Amino acid sequence: MPAGPVRDALTGMATEAGIPADRIFIYDGSRQSNNFTANVSGVGPYARIAISDIALKGASLEEVRAVTAHEIGHYTLHHVWRSVLLLS
Repeated sequence: MPAGPVRDALTGMATEAGIPADRIFIYDGSRQSNNFTANVSGVGPYARIAISDIALKGASLEEVRAVTAHEIGHYTLHHVWRSVLLLS
């Protein structure tokens, strides 16, 4: 993620939640949609929070913080594991 206020805010939020800052990624979502999306994927040491590049192009810092906080909740509450168990 490029340096700037968005990265500073997200790494601060991740640190506060006990998530390594290197587990937050930006992906090229603008190739698929103009919507700002984010998700949590992977399990264990491979878990990560992925945020669409639309966040850097069109969303306000408060919007990015809100969506990232939602995804941090999924990450810290291990919802990926729960989904795996429920879908198995």
